[in-house]
Amino acid sequence: MTLQRTVKNDSTISLKNVSYECPHRFIGKKIEIRYPADKPHLLTIYQEDKPMVQVKTVDPVQNANIPAWRIKFSKEQENSDD
Repeated sequence: MTLQRTVKNDSTISLKNVSYECPHRFIGKKIEIRYPADKPHLLTIYQEDKPMVQVKTVDPVQNANIPAWRIKFSKEQENSDD
């Protein structure tokens, strides 16, 4: 089976209500996905008819434990944006 998907900003694609992680370099790009009809969970990204990377389902537990990064601005940066 072959299909096209656009990689979301969170570096994922969806197929049949299941989210799959993609490498960051594909964010915002339309990609070609191929998988065997009898094994729809074995998704592979293809470029120019060559297999590039196999994608995995999103692990919700791991994604929930991503540390939050704080953005700090100096006074100089705040004033330069005006």
